[in-house]
Amino acid sequence: MPVEMIMRLSPKQAGKLYQKSLKQEQRIKELEENNKSLLTCLHNNIVGQQSAWIEWKHGEGADAAMVWVHNGLCGPGLIPSEDEPHATNPQAYFDENHSRVDRKPEVEPSV
Repeated sequence: MPVEMIMRLSPKQAGKLYQKSLKQEQRIKELEENNKSLLTCLHNNIVGQQSAWIEWKHGEGADAAMVWVHNGLCGPGLIPSEDEPHATNPQAYFDENHSRVDRKPEVEPSV
């Protein structure tokens, strides 16, 4: 809002505008904290995958590498349940559960 407009506000309007700006500042702070948490989770997940790859390639092999993967999923309780749909078919499980954001819209075939 331009300064000229702010100068013309009544004290009541100015107070409301100030309160609104305080709420917006608080919301920005919350979003920044959420963003930081999400980036930390993503970073730690990637580092865990990289560590598993290093274990596989230069360490004790695939079984030891899977310990890294298991710990990364088990700690936060993300191991899929055996009775989930596609729990025994990795590609179908991925297809069903990966983020919808990056999925292409399904298009009906042209006739």
